[in-house]
Amino acid sequence: MDKDYLAGIFLADDFTLVAVEAHDNAHLPPYRFDGVIPPRRQTSGALTVEINSAVEEIAGLLPSGGKIASVAIAMPGPIVVGKEKNHVTTSYHRKEERWTEVQIAGEFKKACAKAGVGNRLTKEPKINAYPDAAAYAYGDYYLSDPAEGTVLAHLMVDEGVGGAVVVNGNLMRTPLHAEIGHLPIRRHELDEFKPECSAHSYSGCAERFLSLPALRRRWGANVEEELRTWDEGDLRLHVLASYVAQLCVSLVLTVAPSRITLSGRVSRNEHLVRLADKYMKRLLEIPDTNLIYPGYEALNSGAGFVERRRKAHAGIYGCLLLARKTLTEPTLIRQLKR
Repeated sequence: MDKDYLAGIFLADDFTLVAVEAHDNAHLPPYRFDGVIPPRRQTSGALTVEINSAVEEIAGLLPSGGKIASVAIAMPGPIVVGKEKNHVTTSYHRKEERWTEVQIAGEFKKACAKAGVGNRLTKEPKINAYPDAAAYAYGDYYLSDPAEGTVLAHLMVDEGVGGAVVVNGNLMRTPLHAEIGHLPIRRHELDEFKPECSAHSYSGCAERFLSLPALRRRWGANVEEELRTWDEGDLRLHVLASYVAQLCVSLVLTVAPSRITLSGRVSRNEHLVRLADKYMKRLLEIPDTNLIYPGYEALNSGAGFVERRRKAHAGIYGCLLLARKTLTEPTLIRQLKR
């Protein structure tokens, strides 16, 4: 008898993860993920190539008699919702490549046919695309044993800056996917860098101060590796931490998260994360009164309100959760009129 399976494809800026799970797998929420964490694969950078490679991996992982009923593909955005049900287009970019629109559902089906597994899809498979930060946040939320009423805000700082919010187990989704990285922030007094962003006309957004392309233009092509060695005495680290802190303040004032987590290569420096937590709380301090934040205990929780998540498989786990969720809800993606 055929059995339905879920597939997840997590396309990060520097690696790809692919996983397959049975739809009725008891290790999906509210239970822990006990499956084997798939190996990371270096990315090529081209979306269609990545989808073809991922489908070949899925074909190897799919048990005999199994059919893919739902697929969640997470990637850097922006993602544009198309007219047709469960069809999503994306302007996918990595390492400042030229943006092109690709219909994800169509590309996935073509890749399945090319790999000889087109007959391993159910009659009407759900194929959806999500921002990488959204899938990571969703997986991170459930991997952390959240209490009822928990709000998780997540920031991904890498080739771009993305973010997502999960409220009481539900990923916040609106007609416009979260563009937290394009929030305007104030330039640090020690930073002489002049940011430019084609997405808006104001002088600077977080992505154009914090992303790896901006850091390479400031401090050289090897900054990604060098950044890991900077200590708290390095002024560059304080500049970056102040920018992360400003983003965190915006999240606090809009969604009052229970915690804020960071991922991406820029946030791999633990000193940066601790400094961001410190600066965020300093920016929110109000002398002699706390009337603006009555009952908001998160700010008084000590160190670690802003933290670096170490569960590298959170992104692919989030994809599997989202793939299963689409089978129990009419659609997760709101269809927009073009």
